[in-house]
Amino acid sequence: MGWSNSRQFRKYCNRKSMRYSKLGIQLEGEMEQIRLQKMKDCGQISNFGKYPRNSAQDHDGKDFWVTKDVNKITAFAEFGVT
Repeated sequence: MGWSNSRQFRKYCNRKSMRYSKLGIQLEGEMEQIRLQKMKDCGQISNFGKYPRNSAQDHDGKDFWVTKDVNKITAFAEFGVT
């Protein structure tokens, strides 16, 4: 598969970017619905949330935040999956 010009290559890159974006959004949804909820139900974390797409935290690579109460102190962490 070859590209005869740079326009075809840009179109290919745009399509690939859209595919990967959809996969990333799907992975984030699964992480929130399955993994984090199960951790909360088991008592491993106190609470969790998801930052909105295209927010400052999202651009920094932080998709989620979690909290856990340890010895009357609330620990806070942010992380990303994509």
